[in-house]
Amino acid sequence: MEEVSINDFVKLLTEKSKVLLLGGMAIIAHGLTRGTRDVDLWMEPKGSAEEWLEEIRHAISQYSESLTIHGLPGWQELTGDALIKNIEDVGMVRILGLTVPLDIFRKPNGYEHEQFDSVWKNSILYEAGVRLPRAADLLPTKENTGRERDSADWYFLLTKSRREQGDALAKASTAEEATTLLNDYFDYDVCRRGLTNQNEEVRNVILAELQRLADDGDPFAKEILSS
Repeated sequence: MEEVSINDFVKLLTEKSKVLLLGGMAIIAHGLTRGTRDVDLWMEPKGSAEEWLEEIRHAISQYSESLTIHGLPGWQELTGDALIKNIEDVGMVRILGLTVPLDIFRKPNGYEHEQFDSVWKNSILYEAGVRLPRAADLLPTKENTGRERDSADWYFLLTKSRREQGDALAKASTAEEATTLLNDYFDYDVCRRGLTNQNEEVRNVILAELQRLADDGDPFAKEILSS
């Protein structure tokens, strides 16, 4: 049986749902050269696992019986109540029969269902209606997985997140903008970059945050404040 184009299938998903790119393809899109054997997506979780699955089934129905739905452990094919329970317990399904395996997440590693909208809001258009999360928003998906490749991905994303957020903080024009950036994501390296900002009010916001961290015993914040 001929495999179904994954691009065509994903387009069907994006017609009815918001979809974010995750996994290896997202890392590659952010600039890391590495291989990947599947595609990972985070599709908006909807109100329930049943409603979420119905959107996937609708897309599958366009291809007769050539596509199947599988779950962990063991990527066994699942149907009915067993499939719903697996989605609720594991947070994802795998679609086989496409040109490459497709993993669709309702709740990816490091996130809760209700956090989808905030990640979507900060994402950019990738292709075919799929959006690419910021490097900082991909970090939680690579944490505490126990896989060596995920550790390498996490370090790449951390480095890029620090650079992007630090550059944005260094260019912030108001204290309010700086506060928003710090509330969104920061670490000591982001603060260090942000302190090159020529706006005194922005620098004062950063220094106040560093002082709070230093008061809590953070050695990196103490080092920056003493330099």
